[in-house]
Amino acid sequence: MNTKNRSLRRIENLQLDATDTFRLYTKSELAKRCQVSTRSIDNWMREGKVPFLKIGRSVRFSPKRVEEFLQQFNQEAADPDEQASS
Repeated sequence: MNTKNRSLRRIENLQLDATDTFRLYTKSELAKRCQVSTRSIDNWMREGKVPFLKIGRSVRFSPKRVEEFLQQFNQEAADPDEQASS
């Protein structure tokens, strides 16, 4: 199967609900949004940490899937009263 057909199949498999618009981030847009370098995005891609789409020679990122990825870094603030009693 050629690259074009594989890319089209990946796009067809995207799950979008009625509120989503079909907007994909570029690598530089994602880097700017995450306030990191494009090099960091490259590292995340290579390490399999961030989901991405390969369309021909271009790389794109689904905002919904990136948001899910970023949630793993969200940490709740510790309760100061709980720390004082420890």
